[in-house]
Amino acid sequence: NVDRPLREGIARWSQVTAATPDNFSAHFELARLAELRDELPLAAKHYEHAWQLKPAQRSLLLDLGRVWSALSNSDPQYSARATAAYLAA
Repeated sequence: NVDRPLREGIARWSQVTAATPDNFSAHFELARLAELRDELPLAAKHYEHAWQLKPAQRSLLLDLGRVWSALSNSDPQYSARATAAYLAA
């Protein structure tokens, strides 16, 4: 079962980000696992936080664009954000 390890990883990394909010790796891992589990709002939040911590990591803009594009199906505001992220990358 793939869901259980993802759920446990999300819980573990959520605790780490709460304890150390400036931990880039924790935000990135949490975002990656949340995206794999289709928890897109959570993924977007932590990809964005990771990018704020390391704005030189342009690949994070691609990650954000991908997640925001997926979120734009339910909320059109994300479409413009996705386009901006792709252009900035």
